[in-house]
Amino acid sequence: SMMSFASTAHLSQLRTVKTLEQLGCNSTASCKAGREEMSYKVEVAREFVPLVIPLLVGNVLFPRLLPWEVKATAKKVKGIKAQLEADPDSMVSELLHKAAYCNNTLGLSPYASERCLSYFTPETIRGFLLDHFAPERMVLVGVNVDHAELSKWAMRSFADYNAIPMKKREETKATYTGGDLRMEGSSPFCHVALALQSSPWGQADMAAL
Repeated sequence: SMMSFASTAHLSQLRTVKTLEQLGCNSTASCKAGREEMSYKVEVAREFVPLVIPLLVGNVLFPRLLPWEVKATAKKVKGIKAQLEADPDSMVSELLHKAAYCNNTLGLSPYASERCLSYFTPETIRGFLLDHFAPERMVLVGVNVDHAELSKWAMRSFADYNAIPMKKREETKATYTGGDLRMEGSSPFCHVALALQSSPWGQADMAAL
């Protein structure tokens, strides 16, 4: 997510940033990566939809991943990890997932460890894109915009590119393991979280929960 809104096949990073500024959405454009999804978000005036959709599609599917941009971003990874560890609520949630699903699926951290930084390269990132970023796995959502208008500009945006082909991937089932994890900190307070295995999403027993 830290490589979002950088250089793409059609725009340089500078031109991308300037375009966002001109549209008045440079402070609202964001990209968040979670355990199950990545989301790109822009809040913009309705009349700018024809401009912002191609910009989003280009950033998602066709980033250039220039070596100097990747290298500059890699330096920020340590800072992001430090911010996480300084926020007890976020850190407890992170440890909770690791303990509940030890070494599999939801237990794998979305944050890069220091020993993984050597793999933070254009080749590694592009390989991830080719494995997962097919249009068939994407959802485009617009709020307060006409559906026909959203669909029109989405189709035109995708027509400008050769889309990443759909690649079959193994669907690994999340395996609940349980356990506990602890972390020493400088805070005088103790932060504790307890989680229990429940019914999967979509099951009838979910209503009782």
